[in-house]
Amino acid sequence: MNARDREVLQEKAEARLRRLGPERRALEAAVFAVSADVDLQEFVDAFNSASDERLNQSRAVERNFEIIHNYLLEIIRIGLELQGELQHSDRANAPRDVRTIQRLGVVDRRNADLLIKLHEVRSGLQHWYPDIVGTEVHSAVTDLLASLGYLERILGAWINEMT
Repeated sequence: MNARDREVLQEKAEARLRRLGPERRALEAAVFAVSADVDLQEFVDAFNSASDERLNQSRAVERNFEIIHNYLLEIIRIGLELQGELQHSDRANAPRDVRTIQRLGVVDRRNADLLIKLHEVRSGLQHWYPDIVGTEVHSAVTDLLASLGYLERILGAWINEMT
């Protein structure tokens, strides 16, 4: 990979890292619109509601969750490409990529497992939506919010190491 390609990849990763803060705030606002105290039952009720307003509130949570998830996986993929662990042409495979950054020592097993769990919920929302229940989305969203600051710091440091 030439210097210009590396620079472009680093810029892409940094752009996604910069977006994590605003996207987190958007996710928090969406979650609080569903339930000010992040109550599981309120969230499940909104997720399963026949009310257009409640459904739209839960969909805003889902969309913001998906955006953050995608950014995290894109940062991981870019970092692996910068390290020579992946080629740009390699197919996306979130579990493989997450296990690779675990093997490289970027994240520990607990955070790798979390990232894979988040990916499974995101995939469920995308592909098996009727089978995903509000409790799974609530769990994934609250886990993501609890871990996002840490993930942002370690992924940012990893990308910065390669500059």
